Amino acid sequence: MKKKAKQKIIIICGPTGSGKSGIAIDLCQKFDGSIISADSRQIYKRMDIGTGKEFSNDKYKVSKKEDKWIINNIDVYGYDIVCPNEEFSVSHFEKKVFQEYLPKIKQEQKVPFLVGGTGFYIRAIIDGIRTSGIAPNYEFRKRMKEVLKEKGVEALWRKLKNIDTDKAMMIDRNNPRRIIRALEVIDAKKRGFKLKKREVEFDPLFVGITWKREELYYRIDERIDQMIKNGLVEEIEDLLNNGYDWSLPALNSIGYIELKPFFEGKQTLSECVEKLKFNTHAYARRQLTWFRKEKRIHCFDLKKENYFSQMRQLTKRFLEDSQSN
Repeated sequence: MKKKAKQKIIIICGPTGSGKSGIAIDLCQKFDGSIISADSRQIYKRMDIGTGKEFSNDKYKVSKKEDKWIINNIDVYGYDIVCPNEEFSVSHFEKKVFQEYLPKIKQEQKVPFLVGGTGFYIRAIIDGIRTSGIAPNYEFRKRMKEVLKEKGVEALWRKLKNIDTDKAMMIDRNNPRRIIRALEVIDAKKRGFKLKKREVEFDPLFVGITWKREELYYRIDERIDQMIKNGLVEEIEDLLNNGYDWSLPALNSIGYIELKPFFEGKQTLSECVEKLKFNTHAYARRQLTWFRKEKRIHCFDLKKENYFSQMRQLTKRFLEDSQSN
């Protein structure tokens, strides 16, 4: 009996500021696709500019629906899922993808494109997460929150790095909730929790975007300057005025927390923007470390003139190949 072919899915991945979204939209237009955002920050409502999901130039026409955005007639799922004060984990993301987004995309006979820079989210969908069955250990979390209060988030991240360097490099070191969860999972495994692995459901094509480091930094810096021009300060002000505070994981993340000293009157805006650029460079390096370890990625240098033609040819061959690997 012939084995059932696995669902083909195309992953567009790379560091922040590399141009993933624009390339994904162009490929979706060429191959009749829909996008699922694999970004742990773009899930939040009212947080468009600092998370990089704003498309403000004349090239893009954007409309927002209740369950998706539509960008240049391409459906984009995974934006605006929860409010900034609501809890959202990789397990929630996995359920959204399998119970809502993929069924809609399949029903419409579109090609699913998983697009983002959160490696953990990508791996959760493609390979399955083995930790979703680990229940919260509130006593453990209490102890870790005491460490956070006494020594700060950097101490928590270094604790994780000393135990599991790879895991630490995948996590935003300014996000205490994700760091504590990672430590909680490690603790559960030490206590004998048996992990279950989901059977692989996909035939994936990984398309990676690369830039030389100095070019990537330049793109990041330009992007951040544009975020300020587009109203990042006003976006944060709106969040604070609506009762969201800096202790929330959403605001305690790159793109937002760096501007806290400005709002507190402790630093100038330009000083905070320089810190944001510095932290974003470091975040991009951590993303690159993760993606370099993913051996399935076909990397494309966007400085080469024919990169998009090569991407199209690779995608076309992949979609036309009916053989399941």
